[in-house]
Amino acid sequence: MKLAKQRDSTATKLKAARPKQAGPQKSWASEKACVAQGVMVGCACPRP
Repeated sequence: MKLAKQRDSTATKLKAARPKQAGPQKSWASEKACVAQGVMVGCACPRP
C-alpha cells in the first residue's frame, strides 16, 4: 500500500511539472534552430 501511495505521489508531481517544462523546451528548440541556421550560413545567431 505504501509503495502505491509513493507511485501516485510521484505521478502527480510529474504531471504538475510537465507544463512548467514546456516553456524552456520550446525556447531551447527555437535557440537550437537559430544556431543550426547560423552554422549553415556561417554567421552567429543574433540575440533578441
